[in-house]
Amino acid sequence: ADRVFAKYRNLRAEVDKMTKPLIKLATHEFRELEAELAEKKAEIAKQETEIARQKAENAKQETELAKQKAEIQRLQEKLRLAGVN
Repeated sequence: ADRVFAKYRNLRAEVDKMTKPLIKLATHEFRELEAELAEKKAEIAKQETEIARQKAENAKQETELAKQKAEIQRLQEKLRLAGVN
């Protein structure tokens, strides 16, 4: 039994010696990918914020345009009532 356990220990040590660097490498690559993913998500959030800002600005401009169109219609109606074409 001791020989089997010693052989198992030796085999386990050999397996660990071969696989731990691979696991460490994979973990390092995984962390790099996680960091890259976080950067991409931050960039997307930044772009989404800019899009929202632009949409708000567009809405503001559309409101201003609607006010100007209403003012033009009001003035045209006033001219029509005054008999000026």
